[in-house]
Amino acid sequence: MVRVMGLKIGHPIKKLVLLKLADNANDQGECWPSYSHIADQCEIGKSTARKHIKELEEMGLLRLENRKGPKGNSSNLYHLVLHPVAPDSTGCSTTEHTPVAPRSTGTSHIEPVKETVNEPLAVEWPSYITKEIQLEINTLRKNAKAPLTDRSKKMLIKEFDLAIANGYTIDQCIDQWSISGWRSFKAEWMRNKVQPQSIPKQVVQAREQLMNRPTEQQKQQVSKILEGLRA
Repeated sequence: MVRVMGLKIGHPIKKLVLLKLADNANDQGECWPSYSHIADQCEIGKSTARKHIKELEEMGLLRLENRKGPKGNSSNLYHLVLHPVAPDSTGCSTTEHTPVAPRSTGTSHIEPVKETVNEPLAVEWPSYITKEIQLEINTLRKNAKAPLTDRSKKMLIKEFDLAIANGYTIDQCIDQWSISGWRSFKAEWMRNKVQPQSIPKQVVQAREQLMNRPTEQQKQQVSKILEGLRA
């Protein structure tokens, strides 16, 4: 089918019929759909399908073999021959393709589309991001058409850590990301969106510093004690 897409047929319906045959073809470029099936799939009349198949055969893009069934009925076996279209073909232009090997049967192998397989990312998620949350993150990025890369993963981990330090849970972060439809996530976007479930880390540290810091009265008492010890 990939090679058919690169051919210049000169007529959209004729090319559609050829694409249908290529879609049904096996690795040897052979298929045997009925005229009715081709017409139904291409949304054209049966006589129109027969006409375009005949013209494709005349153009040398396929070879038709009529087969007799055990009950006297007949069916067609199509052999796709995807060599360059002849220059004098009506409405068509020549395109360069790999020549057929001399010892081959004249049929062309239909090459499957090779899908790109994404390699696993090197950056690992921290332990608080469970497998379930990882799936949610992948879905959110996919919906935003923003593939998850090592760089974006590092950025997300940094922002999640910052949000957690400010008192938010990872569930709050993911829920608000989904509700707001953000393309990505930043800790600062959580402000005025939802209340933290715990006291921010900075506040806890500030309180500890205040508690450990002596007052002026305490300082004076310590000074008096020290002076008494020196006397």
